[in-house]
Amino acid sequence: MAISGKRLRIYLELLKADRPLGIRELQRNLGVSTPSLVRYHLEYLEKYGLVAKNKEGKYYAIKRRDTLLSMFIIVRDSLVPISSFISAFSISFALLILVLFWPPTIVEASLSFVCVLVGLYLIYESVILIEVIKREIR
Repeated sequence: MAISGKRLRIYLELLKADRPLGIRELQRNLGVSTPSLVRYHLEYLEKYGLVAKNKEGKYYAIKRRDTLLSMFIIVRDSLVPISSFISAFSISFALLILVLFWPPTIVEASLSFVCVLVGLYLIYESVILIEVIKREIR
């Protein structure tokens, strides 16, 4: 099961919301033409266990671990790849090693180099993940 386009936009809107949202509210927030179109996509998402409906008939997202979106966290209404935080830590750790052990021995320099390489690779991975999500939203 893959979601893209309007379904992905609806799912992301529900993930970012701090409360369950109604069909008309989703329609307004996303600029979808009719409530029935939103309902159609919500029923599809509900069928695959990505959203659920509460007693008031409003929908909320279910966070699943088996989707590409599980590699992101929400920070101030934005999706941020988890790997970007690991990357920042890795590069910061490399700089800390160099500052604390200046001039570095071959071991410290090698460890710093590996940390920077890991950090740069994770930045690359983050960019790829963001591009995949952007492409799927269109």
